[in-house]
Amino acid sequence: MFDKHRVLLQPEYEYSNRSSKSAYYVIGVDVGRTKCTTEAVIFKVTPQMQGAALKSVVNLFSYEAEDFE
Repeated sequence: MFDKHRVLLQPEYEYSNRSSKSAYYVIGVDVGRTKCTTEAVIFKVTPQMQGAALKSVVNLFSYEAEDFE
């Protein structure tokens, strides 16, 4: 079920001018244990004048069998 929804229609591979100049990126990594997949998730954070910043996933990367060793 998760794999079905792991599709990004417009992934970003580099900085995009589609958002404000104050937007920035955050990388989250789940490092796989022995012989497991490592996942990297790229978030774009766009600060707002009021309230919480808008956060969206803009890309996902999977690295097969990349672990602590």
